[in-house]
Amino acid sequence: MFPIRDFWKRYKRKILITAGVLGSGYFLYRQYDYYSRRLHDIQKELDNEREADELIKAQIQAHFENIQRIADTTTLPHALQHLHNRIEEDLDLSHLTERLMMGKGEPNTLTLAEKLDLWENLKILSFTKMVISLWAITVLSLYIRVQVNILGRHMYIDTARGIGSSQLLEEADLINREDQQKFLAISDFLCNYGLNALIPKLQVAVGEVLKRKQLRDVFNTTVLRDTTTQIIKIFMSTGSPHHWLDYLMPGDNQSNITDTLSTDDDAAARNFNKFDQLMMETRAVLLSAEFGSVVERSLEVGVDGLMDEMEASVAGGSSRTSGIPLARLVPRVAQMGLLLLEDPLKSRFIKTIRAMVELDPSKKVADRYLKREVLGEGTYGVVYKAIDTQTGQTVAIKKIRLGKQKEGVNFTALREIKLLKELKYPNIIELIDAFPHKGNLHLVFEFMETDLEAVIRDRNIFLSPADIKSFLQMTLKGLAYCHKKWVLHRDMKPNNLLIGSNGQLKLADFGLARIFGSPDRRFTHQVFARWYRAPELLFGTKQYGSAVDVWAAACIFAELLLRRPFLQGSSDIDQLGKIFAAFGTPTPSQWPDMLYLPDYVEFQYVPAPPLRSLFPMASDDTLDLLSKMFAYDPKSRITIQQALEHRYFSSAPLPSDPSKLPRPTSKQEPTNSRGLDLNSNEAPNSPPRKSRRVMSDREAFEGNAYKSDRLDDHVSEREAAAGNTSKNEAVPMSLDFSVFGGKPPNRPTINSADRSHLKRKLDLEFQQ
Repeated sequence: MFPIRDFWKRYKRKILITAGVLGSGYFLYRQYDYYSRRLHDIQKELDNEREADELIKAQIQAHFENIQRIADTTTLPHALQHLHNRIEEDLDLSHLTERLMMGKGEPNTLTLAEKLDLWENLKILSFTKMVISLWAITVLSLYIRVQVNILGRHMYIDTARGIGSSQLLEEADLINREDQQKFLAISDFLCNYGLNALIPKLQVAVGEVLKRKQLRDVFNTTVLRDTTTQIIKIFMSTGSPHHWLDYLMPGDNQSNITDTLSTDDDAAARNFNKFDQLMMETRAVLLSAEFGSVVERSLEVGVDGLMDEMEASVAGGSSRTSGIPLARLVPRVAQMGLLLLEDPLKSRFIKTIRAMVELDPSKKVADRYLKREVLGEGTYGVVYKAIDTQTGQTVAIKKIRLGKQKEGVNFTALREIKLLKELKYPNIIELIDAFPHKGNLHLVFEFMETDLEAVIRDRNIFLSPADIKSFLQMTLKGLAYCHKKWVLHRDMKPNNLLIGSNGQLKLADFGLARIFGSPDRRFTHQVFARWYRAPELLFGTKQYGSAVDVWAAACIFAELLLRRPFLQGSSDIDQLGKIFAAFGTPTPSQWPDMLYLPDYVEFQYVPAPPLRSLFPMASDDTLDLLSKMFAYDPKSRITIQQALEHRYFSSAPLPSDPSKLPRPTSKQEPTNSRGLDLNSNEAPNSPPRKSRRVMSDREAFEGNAYKSDRLDDHVSEREAAAGNTSKNEAVPMSLDFSVFGGKPPNRPTINSADRSHLKRKLDLEFQQ
């Protein structure tokens, strides 16, 4: 007992300290273990909530896309079809035409006053029918777009307010599909109720505009456009600024809703449901000044598009200055109104309005750009020189007439815009701006003084080896960047290589450009101007890559050395003959895949002459680079990047500074001005060459290559081989101007190839 007491007295302090340390350690361990497990649980909960949030976002996005799809494919087509039937019933003109026909040839049946009265009614009702159709298809499509966006906004707000992050959207039942369907169904209000009030108002506006128009007055598309625009302006300006909204959506309960929101009565507030809130917000948007401007611009687009249709229908393809008497125009005007509503899913006006959102509908040419002289004009577009008032920069504006495309917005033009916006590089033409205005698509490019074609053809210019090296280097740099971004140019030639005031050379004209990379993707072989077409394309291959651009660049290189086009074939067979005469007939050992190309035919063997005999003044490095770029087998052909790394560019003389490169001092007229407009270096039996022209889907186009370009979009080769233009389409007018500078040279057209001796097999359809 005493030893224990002594031990305790002696080691009491140490024992207590030890016990405290051990107890504290155990306590800390338990706390650490608890918080570790708690932290793990919290992290797991956060991960689950994050996953649930992502699922909710995906559900919201999917549901919003579903609303858009329903609005585009069901709601709007149903509303417009309903509207079509109601207009046909409420504005039935058959009784007027029948009475007029009954009186025809029987003077005693109708008096002159009765006939004039019938004609007056027919005139007013026909124009009313057309304007109502145009107004309805424009405003109704905009209205439904507003509805869809408001629904999407409410979905996100309700989700954020109403559910926890761990709950699923469907479980919370925040998507009230009944309210959404009821809300979208209000688009039928115009058909069921608004039309009865809209028709008399529009008749008044039509009568006011047409009261001074006689049946014998001649109407062309310009007069018809002015008349239609004046009717719409009078109707839109009658009453309050947004009085037309009463015909589009119900507004009787809006005052009750406002009173409900301002009261303290909880019972009344509970009656204010989601549908009422959606209606109130929609009305607020439609009453805004911004939306009024959108409606005004959209109606301008619709009128311009309608006039293009009327020009083809009424004027029969004649000029805008011709016209027909109003008496003959009236029945066609009434018919045109219903055609707008006949197939809503294919309506060009709806597609144009949708495309305006992707571009910028608020911009106008006059807002920022000050137009100067016209650089050129064609059937499908006009190119202006202009000044950017914000920067003072000189630009080139290409105006594309959207109304000429019956299928709506030209998606080839939009695809070119998309490519040019992605390809930002010093040696690629810059697309500064793109916007629609009054039914036209405006593309704003940097202004370029001249092109490489003009430099090559100007005999007053001496090109030193250093100058040639500089031009080629800038060309290859632009191509290398395209290939780095997996883009094939497919239209390389000297007049698509533009030169600015600082001497920089830039690739232009991306209308035939395509994304490549997939080994199974098939393209059309009808690309490039014939003189710059690679042999595999001439043999009909549809699976190719960047090697076709390399061959075209080699042809441009040779043209710089010779100061004339190198391989000038008058047909595809002749082009192959020119190639084989220059480089010898290829053998299977040189090009193993040649035997399996679709249009391969065997040529008589011709040995290859020395390359020095074709380019006697060229250096050894020049000939070596040319031989590698002109390799027959695309797999053996040097790449653009390898060409840039070739010793040709590092050997003396080094490439000239771009600012010191020679340029034409003035716009040169071609030295050869023969009647057929032949290239001075072509054979006498070569086909006539077409000048550059402005096309709706091209930056600057030569010939009618758009037909072959459409082969990439699932169009059969037989359609392309049938001709450059259909009988019903207006043939584009040639222009003697370069889009960004002087008069262009005469070049071979893309679709003028004679393939009758080459074709062994014709694929009617091929995959894109």
